[in-house]
Amino acid sequence: MEEIKGLYYKEGDRVVRNEPRPFIKNLDELPDPLWHLLDVPSYAKTFTLNTSRGCPFRCTFCYNQAFNRGRRSEFSAERIVAQIKHLQSRYGARTIKFYEDNFTINSKRLQEFCHRLIEEEIEIEWECEGRVHLKEKLLADMAHSGCYAMGIGAESGSQRMLDFLQKGITVEQTERICRLMVKYGIGPRVYVMVALPTETLEDFNATLAMLKRLRFLSCEIMVYRPYPGTELYDYCVRNGLFTPPQKLADWVHFSELYDVENNLGQIPEEILLRELNKFKARYLINPSLFELRTRPFKVLAKILNPYKVGRFLFRLSRAALARMGGRD
Repeated sequence: MEEIKGLYYKEGDRVVRNEPRPFIKNLDELPDPLWHLLDVPSYAKTFTLNTSRGCPFRCTFCYNQAFNRGRRSEFSAERIVAQIKHLQSRYGARTIKFYEDNFTINSKRLQEFCHRLIEEEIEIEWECEGRVHLKEKLLADMAHSGCYAMGIGAESGSQRMLDFLQKGITVEQTERICRLMVKYGIGPRVYVMVALPTETLEDFNATLAMLKRLRFLSCEIMVYRPYPGTELYDYCVRNGLFTPPQKLADWVHFSELYDVENNLGQIPEEILLRELNKFKARYLINPSLFELRTRPFKVLAKILNPYKVGRFLFRLSRAALARMGGRD
């Protein structure tokens, strides 16, 4: 065991930490996932791909600095397109979801990927997670190549909070990218954190005002949770906002992203709960309205699928009950 890089293990009561394993610089050297080992036809026609690792930005709340230490590596555009072709030809894939922190960081790779899909006439719908820096021309290429939705980490509508988080963006940039996405038929999905350390009611109201201005978007509001190893986690512990659990099993009591009781900010709990319940309903309705406008045939397919309709109505009823004052 002492020869395995990156391994932690115990010898008696002593914890041994081996030499760290170096990062893989060229992800194209890795083999494809062994999709054939799964009963793929039993799953939906939506496939997930992860084409990169790491993020160069230094947001104080994010796990990336501790986990990837600021490094980033990625598949080439050619490799991504090859995987999509394989999934289409063998399994009839219709939709690809890129499940990684930021698919759009490398604008050159993103542009080449879009151009390859367009030039080779590969008909695929795809969605990803991105950042507010994208230029309009690149957004147009994304839409032309099949992108129908993109998630954006807006985090807050308060510039003071964005600066505190070292997010490196402005509220105006978030609003700009969302409006451009709507212009090209790409559904904006905005992620927001509340109950952050030092967040005041004024900061919280600024976030609500931003979301109100962007009334067309899909939004998910989550209560902040400190990740061990992050700068903001250390801040919370140092300032007595958070006492780390002593046992691994005790972390479950602090992991719920919609629990307002573990509020590390200065927002009254009753106000926080009320606004979260309001947005639960909007998060279900707004994306459906946008999709009805931009992808009517997809909406029709969902309407004809009784399972999806039942699930939607169930979630909508829960959101409505929560909005009337009940807890989820």
